[in-house]
Amino acid sequence: MTATTRVRERALDGPVLPARPPLDAVSFLTVFLVLLVGIPTDRTIVALGSLGSPALLWAILGGLWWCWHQLQRSTAPEGKTFTPVRIAALAYLAAVMISYIGAMFRGLPSTESSPADTGLIRVFAGIGLVLLVSDGIPNYERLVTLIRRIAVVGSLLALLGLLQFATRQPLTDWISIPGLGTADASVLQSRAGFARPSGTATHPLEYGYVLAVTLPLALTLAIWDAARAAVTRWTPAAMIAFAAVLAVSRATILGLGIGLLVLLPTWPARVRAFAIAGVVGMLAVVYFVVPGMGGAVSAMFGGISTGDSSAESRIGSYELVAQFVSFSPVIGRGVGTFLPEYRILDNQLLQSAIEVGVLGVVALLALSATAFATTMFARGAGGLEKRVGQGIAAAIAVGTVLMGTYDVFSFTMSAQLYFLVIGLAAAHVRLRGIARQGGPGAEAAGAEARGDRLR
Repeated sequence: MTATTRVRERALDGPVLPARPPLDAVSFLTVFLVLLVGIPTDRTIVALGSLGSPALLWAILGGLWWCWHQLQRSTAPEGKTFTPVRIAALAYLAAVMISYIGAMFRGLPSTESSPADTGLIRVFAGIGLVLLVSDGIPNYERLVTLIRRIAVVGSLLALLGLLQFATRQPLTDWISIPGLGTADASVLQSRAGFARPSGTATHPLEYGYVLAVTLPLALTLAIWDAARAAVTRWTPAAMIAFAAVLAVSRATILGLGIGLLVLLPTWPARVRAFAIAGVVGMLAVVYFVVPGMGGAVSAMFGGISTGDSSAESRIGSYELVAQFVSFSPVIGRGVGTFLPEYRILDNQLLQSAIEVGVLGVVALLALSATAFATTMFARGAGGLEKRVGQGIAAAIAVGTVLMGTYDVFSFTMSAQLYFLVIGLAAAHVRLRGIARQGGPGAEAAGAEARGDRLR
């Protein structure tokens, strides 16, 4: 997009814009990424309670922006409005709202009513993020730009985690942001004698989730984004992969495996061989540079059936989950109402079964499946666009499978990252639809010619 083209573009309110870099949804989402990963998740606006996360508030603002744009625009949106991913996202929102309404009619204890309101707002923020990403990205170049920035913030989170692993210090206590408070000092957990990094996340599992979900995106760009220098492409992917292996987390390693399992069959034989050699080389480096890590990882997986407290806690929750689900199996007891003091399930699917019932779980899985299928097998996609779609699909697969390992939606960073990646899938589908309708390059030309776009 040239500077001359930008001068001709029209903002939502009509005046001609001066020549400058585009300020669109990608710009807005870049700020969101900085707030999401750059600010420790335990730093909140205390007066707002669990809704005081700056990133969550920014996501809510993005959803309101999308709603305002839909109400005031004077022309039809470019591309299909009801894409499969959007329909699935709205279906999940409807299931959550049905559960919430049912809970309100039944009546909730005072300890659960406020968490129910908070839970509903969190879901609204997530779906608003999906819609903003879906409709606000003007062309495929900007979509790739956003994915590059996701890879960069993921690598910075990984770098902080590596420093925490090496120093055994949280390194976040020195961060003081006016207006934000925290309840407790940060303390690193440990396992098998190693520090478990958490970066700026609340918990090591949340940290590992972010690394595992962002790696397929970073790896895809590292291999296929030939427009950038090799060092620029490969540094984020290498840092994320190395930090994920040192996360001392079964779930994170499982996520790495899921991502590779999805991506490897889509790569040419030469690239597959290169990737396998790279994985073997990285594991060898970890084995020799971090003595004892190989044995710790082996023990984590080999000891699951021999008195592992984490595994026993998860398995021991099944009977309790069955009791709660039987109370309202179809629509659940209400989003956000299964409080940590009842039990920490470390399983989002089981927690969703309790809170939003079978209807909500089916809608959630359908959302992930729809986003995965429509990006993995996008018709007419080729080159970098096809590869990016496969990377998004792999990230979705990782994010969904890991829902079975911990309560993803209880943590702001992991929950909003999941919806952000679903939004990437929705944007991919919309932009490919525009290209099929208008021919090669139609999405870029349409974005440059139109002023009725989220800016």
